[in-house]
Amino acid sequence: MLWRAASTRSIRPPSAGPSPRYVAHVGFTLVALLDAFLVVAVLNLGAAGWVVAAVGLLVAGAGHFVLRAVRDRLVPAASTAVPARLGHG
Repeated sequence: MLWRAASTRSIRPPSAGPSPRYVAHVGFTLVALLDAFLVVAVLNLGAAGWVVAAVGLLVAGAGHFVLRAVRDRLVPAASTAVPARLGHG
C-alpha cells in the first residue's frame, strides 16, 4: 500500500487532470486504509469473526462503487473507456 501511494507521484501528469490510473491508485489506498481502520475498530469492539469479515467486505465493496463514481466525475473520458483495474496497475 505504501508503494502504491508513493508511485502515484510518478504517474500523474503535472499539468493535466488526474488520469484513471492515478485515481485508481489513490482510491485503492484510501479504501484500504478506511477498511483497515474499520476492521480494527470492529475487532476492538469484540465482534465475532464473521462480523469483522462482513464489515471488511462491505467497506471494500462500497469503496469500489464510490471510487468508480469519483473516477467518472474526475475523469469524464474514463466513463466511456475501458475501466481501470484496481488490483493491477
